[in-house]
Amino acid sequence: EKQFTEAVDTPVQQTARKESEQARQYFDGIQWTSAELAKLQTRNQAPIVDNRIKDKVEYLTGLERRSRSDPKAYPRNPDDEKSAEAATDALRFVFDSNQFPQTRSQVVENILIEGTGACEVIMRRGPKFPKVTIKRIMWDRLYWDPFSRELDFSDSTYFGIVTWMDAEEAKQKWPAMADTITEAMVTKANSETFEDKPRWIDGKRKRVQVIQTELRFNGVWMRAVWFKGGILEPAAPSYYKDEDGVEECCIIAQSLYCDREGARYGVVRRFKSLQD
Repeated sequence: EKQFTEAVDTPVQQTARKESEQARQYFDGIQWTSAELAKLQTRNQAPIVDNRIKDKVEYLTGLERRSRSDPKAYPRNPDDEKSAEAATDALRFVFDSNQFPQTRSQVVENILIEGTGACEVIMRRGPKFPKVTIKRIMWDRLYWDPFSRELDFSDSTYFGIVTWMDAEEAKQKWPAMADTITEAMVTKANSETFEDKPRWIDGKRKRVQVIQTELRFNGVWMRAVWFKGGILEPAAPSYYKDEDGVEECCIIAQSLYCDREGARYGVVRRFKSLQD
């Protein structure tokens, strides 16, 4: 909880998240403020927006789509050719079963607009064989170590995913915590970025904020699930490992730019003043 508060309440992160929210609004053509719209209405003027930012972002996402290539594994030794072919088939099967091109486009769009995109790579056990799932994390549901400066987050000591669930669904998933979940239902998040959306929905629908934390502790990546009322899934070593058996984080994230203060941003910052 301290890490989550640190990631949300740090002034640099608050400013960066507001900038990301505004960048998305500019992409969606929401540029005029309510005061400006009211003034235009008194003049009987239309709130015209020549959205050059959207044109630029769509050009870049199109460029990314045209430059893609299929995944391929290459042999290190002459005797490894068949193994490389098998690895290539496995990679392409995972990509196809996850409709990865669509996921990739969504993540690239987040990187260009909000500045950061991420996926969670998880394995689910099936009746016959494990299934690898690549799931995009919406930018406004992800938080990270505010002291991280690398674009690929390789220096981040923790990540977190904020999820809003119906209270009844949460009780079914964690029945031992049912009473605590009822007591801990909240109507407001720590930050507007992490609020439950849409905001206009009927308040009688009871929702609870659940947070999945991935943290590096003594060199080992750990995973825990918690909420304001307590721990839902105790911290345990990540069950994802690299080829050397070392625990890995299942969250893969990337930023486009990071300024000297550690604020992450995309291409919209470059064109916002021109758009104004």
